[in-house]
Amino acid sequence: MDLHTNSRAVAVTPKGVRLDSGALLRSDLTIWTGGVTAPSLLLVSDLAERPRQWAVVNKALQSRRHDNVFVAGNAAGLPRPLAKQAFYALQMGEHAALNVQQYLGGRRLRDFVPSWKPMLVAFGDLDTFLVAGRRVIASPALAAAKEAVMQLGMAGLDPPLGGASIAALTRRVGGAVERFVPTSLTPASRRAGGSAGR
Repeated sequence: MDLHTNSRAVAVTPKGVRLDSGALLRSDLTIWTGGVTAPSLLLVSDLAERPRQWAVVNKALQSRRHDNVFVAGNAAGLPRPLAKQAFYALQMGEHAALNVQQYLGGRRLRDFVPSWKPMLVAFGDLDTFLVAGRRVIASPALAAAKEAVMQLGMAGLDPPLGGASIAALTRRVGGAVERFVPTSLTPASRRAGGSAGR
């Protein structure tokens, strides 16, 4: 594997990636990830000290520049950096809300301690990987798990109220499993009925 550092990609063509030096790196498949950058709003709002810096916070997610501001998610520049992952952002949001209550009640703030979780990473519909520390498992069947996790996560943000919305969530999660589980694992009677309805 060749690493090209201090180089800028200026174009992606059907044959590869062209760098600012003029070199063409041959590629049949190109995955371009730009990363994340702190928005200028953080500097303008006086939550960051300099451009492209995340909002500096303490361990309690409290802004180091404004005591009455708590920051969660990607915008938070924690003393010990944390991966910009949605599950961490959700944990931080809950913790920040708890600390707002603590702050308003004049009580001691609690430090944020993230709960580690394995990651499900998908490329397209079927290429899915479970990343747990330094171990990686790949399987198309994991796509169903990723879809189910996403549906349950969305339900956590907007909890289903009443029987109809719970039934809809169940259908979405069940549909994800049926869509991605290989047909060899699905009973023949369900395969016949499922294919006729599609």
